[in-house]
Amino acid sequence: MCVPCARISVRACPRLREGHVAALVGRARVWGVAGTVHHPATLEPVTAFLEEVSHDHPAIRWTVAHRQVLALHDCTPVDLRDLPA
Repeated sequence: MCVPCARISVRACPRLREGHVAALVGRARVWGVAGTVHHPATLEPVTAFLEEVSHDHPAIRWTVAHRQVLALHDCTPVDLRDLPA
């Protein structure tokens, strides 16, 4: 997210105004998905909550993804007020 949009998000969101952490990220690697894993034989959901499944895990074939999961590397915590726009 760009710095101006991050600042707008903090101003607009009551939860972020209560507290947040900002970081500059050197690398972001797609790791997998969070989703509903289904049994391969019955196609019934295995769990009632979102399960994180890596792209190389066999269960990925039976997972309905709800969101992508990233691994963040080389992170540096920052204060948004100290960053140029």
